[in-house]
Amino acid sequence: MEVTVNRRRHNIKRANRNIIGRQDSYGSRRPGNIKTTPKRTTPINDPSIGIKLIVRLERNNQTLLILRNELDSYVYEPRTPELFERIEYLKDQIEITRIKNSKIIGFLMHHKHVVWDYLDYIKYAISKFYDLKGRIEAYMYDACNDRQEY
Repeated sequence: MEVTVNRRRHNIKRANRNIIGRQDSYGSRRPGNIKTTPKRTTPINDPSIGIKLIVRLERNNQTLLILRNELDSYVYEPRTPELFERIEYLKDQIEITRIKNSKIIGFLMHHKHVVWDYLDYIKYAISKFYDLKGRIEAYMYDACNDRQEY
């Protein structure tokens, strides 16, 4: 009985030593073999974040121009009233999104240090772009399939 209790204590001490005593590759003590990546911290006043967002919004505007030109081509010309309404709505949304993106870009060009205050609004503008892009691609798919029926 005494031997088993001592053996259990010894095994528990050895297990605790293995868990507590190990260091990961970053020099900090972590339990077991768990390795974590160092947390990335970006300074709040880092102007490179503003520049990256400006570049992203400019690319979005260029993509919207390309999609607008594709919608104007005869390939995606609407044949039904429903498609005509959708294409007009999409063209209006493209212009509204481009104007909003341009305003955000202009603001960021002059106020790169306050990007963090408007980060949620910028993320919303970027997500709105991807939503609009998906709707445009869905219209293009529907317009091509509608054309094959005739």
